[in-house]
Amino acid sequence: MTSGMPSFPARGQSPSPGVAIAAGLAGIVLVGGSVPVTGLLDDYPLFAAQSLRYLIGAACLSGWLLSRERVSAGRQAAEGTTARRVAAGPRNHGPSSRRPRRWSWRPRTPASRSPSPRVPDVRESDDGPPSTVRLRPAGPSSGRAPSVGPPSGASASPEPPHVAPVRGPGRRTAGLPIPGLRDLLALTAVAATGMVGFSILVLLAQRHADPGLVAAVVGAAPLLIGVLAPLAAGSRPGGRVVLGAVLVVAGAAVLSGGGSWQGPGLLLAGLALVGEASFTLLAAGPVRRLGAMATAAYACLLAGVGAGLVSVVVEGPSTWRIPEVTETAALLVLGVLVTAVAFACWFHCVSIVGADRASLLIGAMPVAGLTAAVLLGMQGLTAAAVLGACLVAVGCVLGLGARRPGHRTGRRPGAGAAPIRAEADSASED
Repeated sequence: MTSGMPSFPARGQSPSPGVAIAAGLAGIVLVGGSVPVTGLLDDYPLFAAQSLRYLIGAACLSGWLLSRERVSAGRQAAEGTTARRVAAGPRNHGPSSRRPRRWSWRPRTPASRSPSPRVPDVRESDDGPPSTVRLRPAGPSSGRAPSVGPPSGASASPEPPHVAPVRGPGRRTAGLPIPGLRDLLALTAVAATGMVGFSILVLLAQRHADPGLVAAVVGAAPLLIGVLAPLAAGSRPGGRVVLGAVLVVAGAAVLSGGGSWQGPGLLLAGLALVGEASFTLLAAGPVRRLGAMATAAYACLLAGVGAGLVSVVVEGPSTWRIPEVTETAALLVLGVLVTAVAFACWFHCVSIVGADRASLLIGAMPVAGLTAAVLLGMQGLTAAAVLGACLVAVGCVLGLGARRPGHRTGRRPGAGAAPIRAEADSASED
C-alpha cells in the first residue's frame, strides 16, 4: 500500500462495497501490523507519543482535504470559463474573417422545422452534479435561431451566464466542513472514549490481567457493534452478521490465548471493550454528515489535544522531549499510515457497508499482528494461531456476504448507511 492518501469515489459516482471492504481491511492491517513500529517508542512517554501521533495524522488529513479542495476549485473555475466562452459564441476578428453570403434559388427551410441549436446551460440542476454543462434549446419558443452577435443597442461583449457555486457537505471553511454541535459532541466522545480513553483503559487493565485476557475481551467488539449498530438505526441485527461476529470473536480469543485476572482487571478490560466499540458507533453520524476524511481529521485533532493534556497531568511537562531519529521515524509511520490513512479507510468502509458489517474486519487485527510477528521472526506459528485465523476468516466471509437490511437490487450500495455527501447536500439545501 502506498503512503499517499486513499482516493475515494468522487461526487456522483456510485461507491463500490468491494472497494470499501478492501479499504477497511487495509486500515485494520495497518493498525494490526504496527506492533513492531510501536515497540520503537518504548522509551518515549506513552501519552506524549499518542498526542504527537494523532496531531501528525490530523495535519496529514487536513492538508489532503485542503489540497483536494484547491484542485476541485481550479477544475470548476476552468469548466466555468470554458462554458462562458461557448455561451458567448464565436468571436468576430474583423471583416476579413467573414465569409461571403451565398445566394441560392432554393427556398429556405421554415424556421419552425429547422433544428433548434443548443447552447450550454451552466445552471445547476437538481438531478445532476453542480457545475455540469447541460445543453438546452436556444432562442424563443418560436423556433428562430439565435443570432451570434449582440442584440441591438447592447454592448459588444455579452454578459456571461451565471455559474452556480459548487455545493459541499454543509458549511465549509477552506475546504473543511464545519461540524455542528451534535457532530462536535460525537467527535469529542470518539476522541475521549475510543482513542485516548481506550489507551488508558488498556494500560490499566494490563496491570491487573494478562495481556491475552485483555486482548480476548477487546476482541469481542465485532459482536457488540454487530448488535448495537442495527438497534441504534431502528432495525434488527442480521442473523448472518451476528453469527459471523461470533466466529470472529472466537477466533480472536483463540489467537490471544486468554489468561487470568485479579481485582478490577476484568472490569477494566470490559470498559476497554466499550471504548473500542464506541470508536465506530459514535463516529457513524459524523461520517454521514461530514465525510470519512473530515471525521478522521477532527477526531485526530481532538484526540491529539486530549492526549497532550493527559500527558502533562500524568507524565509531567518535563517528559516532553525531542524524539530521536528512530523515534521520529516511528512517529511519522504511526501518524501518517497507522492513523491518517488507516482511520480514513476505516471510516470510509463504515460509511458504505455499515458499522455492523465493517466491525467484522476488526478480527483481522490480531491476525495482522501475528503475521507481522511471524515474518519478523518474533513469534512462531502454532496450530492454535492457524485455527484462530481460520475462524476469523470464515466469520468475515459469512458476515460480509450478508445483504444489509433494506438493500434492494438496483439501489445504490451503501444507501442505508447514507453515502458520505448525500445527506450533507440535502442539509445544506435546507
